[in-house]
Amino acid sequence: IDRSARNRLAQCIRHYLIGRTSNFQFDDQMFDIKSEDFAISDIRDALWMAYDDFCEHRNSGPYAISEQGRPIVLRCILFLKSDFEYAWPRVPLWYRLTKPLLWLVSVGAIPRSLDKRYRLTDSEDVWPFQTVMKIEQAIGSPKYLAGTPQLSLEPVR
Repeated sequence: IDRSARNRLAQCIRHYLIGRTSNFQFDDQMFDIKSEDFAISDIRDALWMAYDDFCEHRNSGPYAISEQGRPIVLRCILFLKSDFEYAWPRVPLWYRLTKPLLWLVSVGAIPRSLDKRYRLTDSEDVWPFQTVMKIEQAIGSPKYLAGTPQLSLEPVR
């Protein structure tokens, strides 16, 4: 585990998520992080598909990360701040980038086959964690706002 790189990537993601940085700044910051920790490259590659990189924008309005994508992004932050080893198999970038097209061309046959080959079945929606139990353990040991007494998450009016 490369704690320094994981902390930096978690911070970059948080800053983009709350609109503090633009997508271009986020992209530059993410790809400036060099590490041998496979969690860094796999999470970075997955997140690269979650935002538009053709024009500069913040994570809001039509450019906001989708409702389907947001839980994945939040799990990435949670994982990066945990001390769990990244245990997913290495998947070639070409496959991650072409999977939607392969799905359309083959009506799902090619991705289903390659997902089995790369052991990518995430039926519980836990990636980058391995199990729901590990997510629960990470939630039970928060790194952000830990120890803050009676923190209210209600909006200030």
